[in-house]
Amino acid sequence: MDALRTWKRAACIAYPSVIVRTPLKQLAAAPDIAILLTDVGLPGGMTGRELAAQARADHPDLRIVFMTGYDDEGASGAALDHATVLLKPFDFEVMVQKMIDTAAVPRR
Repeated sequence: MDALRTWKRAACIAYPSVIVRTPLKQLAAAPDIAILLTDVGLPGGMTGRELAAQARADHPDLRIVFMTGYDDEGASGAALDHATVLLKPFDFEVMVQKMIDTAAVPRR
């Protein structure tokens, strides 16, 4: 399956954020966001776990997908409850399928 067809199948809108604090502002401005995709390790003083915890505090039904180059155990922790882990390296199609699968899980 090619990447464009996979992305269209996911039928989702991506809100890219380069600055670590921006995702929280974007979540506040767009409460219809259903999934947060973040790396476990982030630059700028905030970790992906901290970002997920803050995002979940304001949006309890938010689904979380973490990207990490570490194994599942290294990516686990209290802030990852009910989160999905995507291990690096991965193909674009694998990431999109993980997002589709995560979206299909009923919200808490």
